[in-house]
Amino acid sequence: MNEPAVLVSTCADDPTADLVIAELNHRDVPVLRFDPGVDFPLHSTLDARLDEHGWAGGLQHGGRTLNISHVRALYHRRPSLYTAPYLPGQDGKFAASENRRGLGGILHALPGCTYVNHPMQVATAEYKPVQLAAARRVGFRIPETLITNDPVSAVEFAKAVGPVVYKPLHAAAYDIDGESGCVWVRTVDPADLDESVANAAHVFQQQIPKVADARVIVVDSKIFAARIAAPDGVVDWRARYSELQYEPVQVPERIAARLRWFMVGLGLLYGALDFAIDADGRWWFLEINPNGQWAWLEPAADLPITAALADLLEKGATHD
Repeated sequence: MNEPAVLVSTCADDPTADLVIAELNHRDVPVLRFDPGVDFPLHSTLDARLDEHGWAGGLQHGGRTLNISHVRALYHRRPSLYTAPYLPGQDGKFAASENRRGLGGILHALPGCTYVNHPMQVATAEYKPVQLAAARRVGFRIPETLITNDPVSAVEFAKAVGPVVYKPLHAAAYDIDGESGCVWVRTVDPADLDESVANAAHVFQQQIPKVADARVIVVDSKIFAARIAAPDGVVDWRARYSELQYEPVQVPERIAARLRWFMVGLGLLYGALDFAIDADGRWWFLEINPNGQWAWLEPAADLPITAALADLLEKGATHD
């Protein structure tokens, strides 16, 4: 594969990546799908050398060889964690660490590559304190927020700001009573805030009296948005997917202008952002997922996100 190619770094079960790969195939853009944490080194071989232009050489996988100096774009979706089950105990831990820093380091330093997004920028932007501070800098309206492990401070905040909600700092799936589940955003009664708050960092926010939510997808200079209507009383719409209604919505220009600066500040070309919309039409920034899902939203709100991502991966960014 000497022709400039797109490298898609993701796990085997990723229907969102499937859509983008199918579109790139339709455009005859060379694509290599690769899960570095699983495919390397048992199913692939890396041979990289440093020359005057950066890293060069080959990545062999699936019977093909990718010239790493000719990767036009890396679509960093949802790759697996680096593991080495082929080696026991400490040897496996050491090998996994070396693979992450060796292969992962190469993938982080591809010359002339468009990253959607760069893995290091994704890792940084996933921290809620980082993204909230960035949102404040560009002038987004943000709910009053407290991050604490002090029960007294939490109670005082809830009484002063209330009503308030609790949200996890990382929206991951956890084992709950033997089943995989998520911790959703929920309202908090100050009376329920006890000494258990001291066991971990908690984020509490002013609850916005919203009339709708908005999911905004930014792809380079393009902005797509859907207004999401949930049943009355639902705090976190993600917990009630089957009962939601969607419609495309125009992002207010003042929000769109701030979005561009916000994305630049975090070093991102792609992001899925959530806003709350109140009765006065004001948009409140809630969070950004730098690798957030969008595939279900495209048909629901008729948003051409697949094509926009394929454009970015094929042609590169339209702005710095």
